Amino acid sequence: MRIYESYNEDALRRKVKMFNDSEFDIFEDVGLPMVFFGANIAGEQMPCLTYMLAFRDREHHAAAWARFGPHPEWQRISKLEEYAHAMDDITRVFLKPLPYSSL
Repeated sequence: MRIYESYNEDALRRKVKMFNDSEFDIFEDVGLPMVFFGANIAGEQMPCLTYMLAFRDREHHAAAWARFGPHPEWQRISKLEEYAHAMDDITRVFLKPLPYSSL
């Protein structure tokens, strides 16, 4: 699970636009299996985008993210001014499903 904190609502809107316009396709291309995306509506880490990806293990996680950074489309969009400073902080949490989880 990853939490992307933004410093204001405009920055969050720009990060969501970045996902909608390009990042989802990159995720699919490099093997980042998407499970959930949501905008927080309450809590301390506001405004922010929270999302979850599912991997068999840490090795598959590392391999997929290693393909993300050098991806040509990521290299292109990460340099666009409209997306500059869209996030302040990233919190990364690794979860293991319990036996009764639907994952």
